[in-house]
Amino acid sequence: MNDEIRRRVRDAIEGLPVSQAEFARQLELNPRVLNRALLHQGKTPDVWEKVLAALGYRLTIEKIDGEG
Repeated sequence: MNDEIRRRVRDAIEGLPVSQAEFARQLELNPRVLNRALLHQGKTPDVWEKVLAALGYRLTIEKIDGEG
């Protein structure tokens, strides 16, 4: 995840009617694990999958024309 994606996810979580900690608990995550994911710390791919799905997002990768 890059900083822009993290920022957008943090903004989406802030727009929820529950705290970030409560949102984490609803996803059956330790709130500290979610916080580390949002701060780009720790090994968190499973966390991102749960968070994005719960917010109605799907992460996709798109090839840039002329690259790779």
